[in-house]
Amino acid sequence: MTQLSTTLSRCAKDVLGFSVMFMIVFLAYAQLGYLLFGTMVEDYKSFAISIFTLFRIILGDFNFDAILEAHRILGPIFFLTYVFFVFFVLLNMFLAIINDTYSEVKSDLSTQKSEFELGDFFKRSYEKMLERLNVKRDRIIDIQDALKNADVNKDGVIEFGEWRRDLKARGYTDVEIENVFSRYDIDGDRILRDAEQLHFKADLTALENNLETDINNLRKESNASKPANGLGAGESDNGNRVTYDEFAILVRRIDRMEYSIGNIVSRIDDVLTKLEVLEKSKIKRREALTRILNNISEDTHLSRDDRHERL
Repeated sequence: MTQLSTTLSRCAKDVLGFSVMFMIVFLAYAQLGYLLFGTMVEDYKSFAISIFTLFRIILGDFNFDAILEAHRILGPIFFLTYVFFVFFVLLNMFLAIINDTYSEVKSDLSTQKSEFELGDFFKRSYEKMLERLNVKRDRIIDIQDALKNADVNKDGVIEFGEWRRDLKARGYTDVEIENVFSRYDIDGDRILRDAEQLHFKADLTALENNLETDINNLRKESNASKPANGLGAGESDNGNRVTYDEFAILVRRIDRMEYSIGNIVSRIDDVLTKLEVLEKSKIKRREALTRILNNISEDTHLSRDDRHERL
């Protein structure tokens, strides 16, 4: 498909110029056929029908006897000259244009060096990495703001409901909110007290500093890797090119990284599935306990032995 599209794009101007010349000759023969045989031959009774008839002659569908009976001399001359100029000359010129262009494209592809420029690849990788680090930094800033603003009633502690409302307004999911809160809720009372908040803030500050360091190092490495002569990606010299073997090694390394990341993601999915099952089982146990308590409260008029029997 690459050779076909390249061939058609290269020969577009030549084909357009040839089409103009072809239509001039073709329409001239159509008009001539209409003038010569329009009153005697059904296939040439109008200019439009004459055009359609000439297209049929190109495809090999014609009635030579009809124009021969219409005129013994001009009929054969018209037919033979049309077949010679249009079918043999013009159509072969069209095929020659396509064939020559295809030969040039094929020659260019065969002589092209098997080298790959990785400048754009590394640039995209750098931008993706920088974007991920910025997203992590934004999440840390959101959590820091939540620690400052979640305590609505100003009692010095952050309850889970306050924490959840603040982060929900920032677009976080229940799973993310629960995971972050439970990590620092050491005593499990669903409340972040002063010591837990201080621990939380210290970890966030350390993470923020590490992210800033990573971002600065990434930018320094990117600036250091740029060519000293100031050439861009499209003007780089052969020093920014790699051989096919080096490119293949890099591709294999990337494939191994993607495979490892895929395993990690699948394990995380398994853990989340198990947590979801545990949460559902907790809900079922709570519902069962609620039903039992409701039955006990409804059957207070029964004796103690009857209540034990109901349980």
